[in-house]
Amino acid sequence: MTRPPNPDPATFPYVVVSWERGARLFVLDVPPCDGRSCPTPAIIAEVETSPGPHNVVAAGQVVWVTHPREGRLSRYDVSTGKLVSEVVGSEPHDVALAPDGSVAYVSDEAGHRLVVVDPNTLNVVDEVPLPARPHNVEVVGTEVWVSLDRRDELAVVSGDELELVPTGGAPHDLVVGGDGRLWISQWGSADLLVVDPATWTVEGSASGLENPQHFAVTPTGALWVSDNDGPTVAVFDAGDVERVEVSVPQHHLGWVAERLIAAGAGEIVVVGPDSTATSIPVGRGLHGVATGTTPALATTDGP
Repeated sequence: MTRPPNPDPATFPYVVVSWERGARLFVLDVPPCDGRSCPTPAIIAEVETSPGPHNVVAAGQVVWVTHPREGRLSRYDVSTGKLVSEVVGSEPHDVALAPDGSVAYVSDEAGHRLVVVDPNTLNVVDEVPLPARPHNVEVVGTEVWVSLDRRDELAVVSGDELELVPTGGAPHDLVVGGDGRLWISQWGSADLLVVDPATWTVEGSASGLENPQHFAVTPTGALWVSDNDGPTVAVFDAGDVERVEVSVPQHHLGWVAERLIAAGAGEIVVVGPDSTATSIPVGRGLHGVATGTTPALATTDGP
């Protein structure tokens, strides 16, 4: 596989997109931009999984995937192509890693709990009961922040301690932006919530999107937001906002090698540094996106 020059020849950027309807993962090689152009990402593997692969997170060469209908969490090694899967709950929806990679946190919606999982063995090592269906998860230092389905508050978990913090809205997804503030999309609202975690001051921010849902943060601190009902993505950067037409609604986003990768309606959307959008048609039912780097890339069609 030929690649352009890479500042670190030992690692290569990649992206994994989950395809719920197809019960598989798409692995894309994302060659770095060389200053003059950005080569088009290419699908290098399709990995069959348990039914309904949903949310994904990556660290280095490993990707973790939830399967809500099966109660499973999968672990996929991009370099070797090895895939393992274990039951971790009733309806695992989202997954996030501790900063040191020691544990994974899984929101078990039907189980009304946050499940703590060993990321290597996939064994459940702890759990924290929650007062409602947990949805998305963000790890902030030693705390785990969890949105609760249709509730106007966040669950903040620190060890075995649980605090419910009102937000004045109905949090859906959440991420810490480059400005250190917590950005929150809401159920049934075009507006975002922006929270100062030090004072818990809540501000509103118009997105200009129809149904903003998920985020991707760039290394420079810019924040991209998807639109699940419209053909536009928005990027917030140092107080400015830019909107980019991408032709289809999108769900989860990822940022890698100077490009935005989106799970679009029937296609993987790629937005380059010049805000030009291209797409890779694959089929409807795409959902999660995870990005990382790995010393080598698998090229097989399965685990």
